[in-house]
Amino acid sequence: MGNICITIDGGTTNTRCLVWNREEQVIAGCKLSIGARNGAIEHGNDALKTQLKLNLEQVLASSGHCLADVESVLACGMITSSSGLYELAHLSTPAGLKELAEGIKTILIPDVSPVPIHFIPGVKNRVNHPDFESVDRMDMMRGEETESMALLSRHHKGTPMLLILPGSHNKYISVDEKCRITGCMTSMSGEILSSLTLNTILAASVNCSFLDESELDTHWLLNGCRNSHALGIGRAAFLTRVLHLFCERSPQQLGSYLLGTVVALDLEALKGSKAITFNHGHKIVIGGKGTMALALSQILKEEYPDSEVLQDCTEYLAGMGARLIWQASLDN
Repeated sequence: MGNICITIDGGTTNTRCLVWNREEQVIAGCKLSIGARNGAIEHGNDALKTQLKLNLEQVLASSGHCLADVESVLACGMITSSSGLYELAHLSTPAGLKELAEGIKTILIPDVSPVPIHFIPGVKNRVNHPDFESVDRMDMMRGEETESMALLSRHHKGTPMLLILPGSHNKYISVDEKCRITGCMTSMSGEILSSLTLNTILAASVNCSFLDESELDTHWLLNGCRNSHALGIGRAAFLTRVLHLFCERSPQQLGSYLLGTVVALDLEALKGSKAITFNHGHKIVIGGKGTMALALSQILKEEYPDSEVLQDCTEYLAGMGARLIWQASLDN
């Protein structure tokens, strides 16, 4: 019987491999600059297989263990997409620990690992007949479902709640009282912020750079959010330049203001989208650290004073969640 577990979290551009011991501690890890995007560009996954095999061998060696010590290899994220390692259909909501455990598919891929890999499926919103009229109800995730299970194991108390996973694409995930994912909503706000910061006339106003958490100015963040609500992002964002030219505000204040104009887009979607269920008073947990996570926390506390808003900066949520899902499959 092995005594270590390897988790593979495959993203669009990066893949993370971690080695866990029986005490649920990460004892080795590596991050690869390769992901599903490479498979899409190359119309195949040979490069991903080769790199993953090499890095699994390296991370295993760096942990001080050998193949005989491996109890399980768990994979989640975009690695289960058509451009990943093995395509696995999404589960439909509602989906919790039980459904995800039952959806695991175990595959031996000798080109990657002599140990079978247990692939965890992604989740999609249940929409019987997607068309333009129902398109806003539709959304999907690959990888965030495992992060969600980790957060829920720490924060779910038997009532509906909202999880938020910030990134290039912010993911909003509604959860019911039975600890099941009932829907998700994706926003491109991270990419929009990147474009405005680096590739528009506003770049000079914010020094063509992103704010560090320590530089975030809550007053100007909220000003940007309010202006975006009132004027629309096109006008509100341009006012970053006006503030720079005529009001002599600092790059940190201007960067905070611009971030607020973008986050406001997510708030509008949160209030209007049919993809998720969210009401005033629902507990909100934001997973991860970084400036976007902190900005969301500050703005949501202002917008939803009746909701408890928490930021959980725990590392390796995807790996933690994958292990919880795998354990549930063994318990069944």
